[in-house]
Amino acid sequence: MHLLAKKRVKINRPTSVVFDYVTDMEQFPEWFPEIREVRSGNELAHGQIGKTYFETVKMPFGNTREIRLIVRDSIADRLFVTEAHFPPILPRMEVIFHELSEEQCAIDWQMFSRSRSFVIWLCLLPLLRRVMTRRAARAMVQLKAALEAERPHLQIFDETG
Repeated sequence: MHLLAKKRVKINRPTSVVFDYVTDMEQFPEWFPEIREVRSGNELAHGQIGKTYFETVKMPFGNTREIRLIVRDSIADRLFVTEAHFPPILPRMEVIFHELSEEQCAIDWQMFSRSRSFVIWLCLLPLLRRVMTRRAARAMVQLKAALEAERPHLQIFDETG
């Protein structure tokens, strides 16, 4: 796998609250830039292995694309992993949760490409790294703001950069 972006953020909320919010992928557009919509693809609970979603994402050149996601791993208050069927990139998102105190946690958010193509690695990954690093930085600010506002259902709009 190839690392595309990695960011850490400390959030002044209990780990369980942060985990529940992050693993409900239908809330992903509220805090992750350029995600237009996420809808459930099956009846499994959020955060459950095998849960599927359909994500509508804005691509770097302006068009949108619907991508199928599946939860590959999930350990309550510790780990959440999704993989997307989006060739040739084959994204994998990993979120690792660290309890710092009863009221504070840190998360490490990481995005990888599962692609084994040398051409993709050579040509496309540098662009993807720039795009995803920028989006991840904004996402961590927006995630922290949403959760610390104690109203995570409110959308945070940031249409800059």
